[in-house]
Amino acid sequence: PRTLNQKLEDAEGICGAIVRSVNRTGERVILDNASLEGLFKDNPEVQKLQLRSLLCLPVIKQSRMIGVLYLENRLADSVFTSEKTQMTELLTSQAAISLENARLIDDMKNADDQIKKSLKEKEVLLKEIHHRVKNNLQIIHSMLNLQLPYLKDQVAIEPFKESQNRIYSMALIHEKLYQSESLARIDLSEYIRSLTDNLFVSYGATTVRPLISIENVPLDIDTVIPCALIINELVSNSLKHAFPEPWKAGGRAGEIGIDLHRNGGGQLVLTVSDNGVGLPQGFQIQECKSLGLKLVSGLVKQLRGDIHLGSNGRTEFSVTFEPGR
Repeated sequence: PRTLNQKLEDAEGICGAIVRSVNRTGERVILDNASLEGLFKDNPEVQKLQLRSLLCLPVIKQSRMIGVLYLENRLADSVFTSEKTQMTELLTSQAAISLENARLIDDMKNADDQIKKSLKEKEVLLKEIHHRVKNNLQIIHSMLNLQLPYLKDQVAIEPFKESQNRIYSMALIHEKLYQSESLARIDLSEYIRSLTDNLFVSYGATTVRPLISIENVPLDIDTVIPCALIINELVSNSLKHAFPEPWKAGGRAGEIGIDLHRNGGGQLVLTVSDNGVGLPQGFQIQECKSLGLKLVSGLVKQLRGDIHLGSNGRTEFSVTFEPGR
């Protein structure tokens, strides 16, 4: 069997006048000999086709016409008897259900294709936005880098470099997002390695090594950005303060650990630790005046999480939060 999809005017071997009449009136047409009797006997199409037995029925579904059934026989008269017509009408009602279902399936497929197309266009647009944001942040980072040699005051240089690292951290997030297969999720482990490499180079940390242990937990963008900035601030804090020259003189190897895992309750626990000199006695992060640690406190609130300090042979900052919001 073949399925043809063409206009009625272009269809050959069919009397368009009869089909249009049934479609317009919703009334069936049954003719024993269309060329000799009935309303269409003088129609040029009927005479050209030399039609004899003809049956044309409206295809009705829930009081709505969804098509027209056209049957003809050019060899014999009175082919479509009352019994055959009743059987054909019964089959037509079944065909109406099938046709309507096919139309609904086709509509659903078209809608699904349109949604997929829209999502693809949105994804391309979002990737382009992330790409442009990353480029703009890198331009700012480069401009700050050009300005850095002109700064002579060490007190001014340190916050300047911290700002650079924060900008790089955000640029890196957008870079990973537009490179990622999914814009909704990002693999934090790859990001953290790139981030720590930049921080260690920025602070000249040749005697300190990173220890990274990241569970494979893809995070959405609303979670990964605060996480990334928390890691940036805490690793920067360790590189700046945990390993002073007197500590290094002892010949010990510095370590900064970054760990992300799920706890027994399904929450995520992000821990940044080091084996350096430790925190001052009675240290409280909420009372700290450091801009970096104030940022950390604000970012933890953004995650609706909690932060805890530990000092069991290592200085530890642990942030506990839900994987998604």
